[in-house]
Amino acid sequence: MQYNGSSSDPMVINELWSVYGTSDISLGYNYNIRFDTATVPEGTNYSNGGNLYIYRPNGPTGFGTVFVRNTYYGSSVYYADPNTVTFDSYTQEQQTINGYSNAQYSLRADSNSKVRVLSGTVDSRFYVYNGSELYTKGVTITGSNEYAISSGGRLYSRDHDGVSGDYLTAFEYGTLESETTTRHTASGLSWKADLTSSSAGYGNGVYWDVCKVAVEANSQLTTSIWIYRTGTGAHGGLKIDGGQIAGIGATSAYCMGSANTWEQVSLTATPTEDGILTIQAEAYYESSTSHDVYFDDFDVTQA
Repeated sequence: MQYNGSSSDPMVINELWSVYGTSDISLGYNYNIRFDTATVPEGTNYSNGGNLYIYRPNGPTGFGTVFVRNTYYGSSVYYADPNTVTFDSYTQEQQTINGYSNAQYSLRADSNSKVRVLSGTVDSRFYVYNGSELYTKGVTITGSNEYAISSGGRLYSRDHDGVSGDYLTAFEYGTLESETTTRHTASGLSWKADLTSSSAGYGNGVYWDVCKVAVEANSQLTTSIWIYRTGTGAHGGLKIDGGQIAGIGATSAYCMGSANTWEQVSLTATPTEDGILTIQAEAYYESSTSHDVYFDDFDVTQA
């Protein structure tokens, strides 16, 4: 299906159905389209067949309620950037019928796509691939494998597995999740980085933007964070990429002390022009994937 509408002329479809034995429901190059309900009740016997297939949306594409069962990829989204595809409620089931189940993934985000799932329950894992970003809120994943991340994909999960206040970000080589038991101060939460591969070395570990701060020229910026690591086989700290604004070169600082104790890591820099500066935190692999890194109590000031 292709619809070339406009922002003032959206197409709204009440209900979309697929039946057993059909191939993909293909939605391509649509500009402004919304489906209240989409149902794919059964997949085919082909490994890649029978899924809701969305590619190259030229404008907003949205779904109210989606239900898929036993399709290999559930739904597939390609090249949805910057036009995000949004599912208000998403349900995926994996069942064995007559000894056969084709379901492998609940949803695949591919080719730099931006996808949002705002509620639902899925039996199979999410697949986030090739620079794509999948944002979920309050989605429960019943399967033992919750996601597969590769080639620069990221999964951002709020109220993870339906638990209010739990946050998880899944990277290719590790995860970042909210933590309430290991903290520097006895309030709020810390962030736990779990490195899952030796490929998560320096510059390729678990990293994220801690803040974007407005800075003034010729005034020293000081930023710090508290780090706790369960072993010396992993490092954590802060970094600033160079070239953002004049006077700021690439700089970083990482914990170097003993394990199982909190250590404050600090950076200073002095811009020579006004602007916006992004500060990142990072955990990276040194010698062991069994060692975790916790981050807490970030601070930034300018003299």
